[in-house]
Amino acid sequence: MTTIYRRPTHADIGAVVRLAETMHNETSFHSLSFSVSKTAQEVVSCILSPTMFFEVAEKDGELVGMVAAYLSSPYFSDDPVVYDHVWYVAPVARGTMVGPKLLKHVTDWAGQMGAKAAFVTLGSDVSQERVGKLVEKLGYSRLGGYYRKDIDRG
Repeated sequence: MTTIYRRPTHADIGAVVRLAETMHNETSFHSLSFSVSKTAQEVVSCILSPTMFFEVAEKDGELVGMVAAYLSSPYFSDDPVVYDHVWYVAPVARGTMVGPKLLKHVTDWAGQMGAKAAFVTLGSDVSQERVGKLVEKLGYSRLGGYYRKDIDRG
């Protein structure tokens, strides 16, 4: 069966939250708490916001990928740009065209919104090198790194 790409509806909130929890559990973010209610609120905000692009990939009735991006501007410019909010492909759909198609739909939307650039952050530690090469093949240029420091509150 083919993969369907579409905007999620309110009926998808539970499935999107479950996909987000899968993402959370397999990335370096797993050391941070996961809030179902916060995630559901984010999903609703993404669905309703006119400056957000949110799309899911569905195969055989199951969500296998998602992407959310938002239109904004850098702190030093009035030029519109698009930043990713989340880009995730479930393990079952990796190595397929789901990830590239989701990202292509973001860049298509960025163009429709008049953005001058689109930015993608590789903020997890899942297949960084492979995903980085994929993003570069899709026309993005590497700009730097993403660093994390845990804060000891004890």
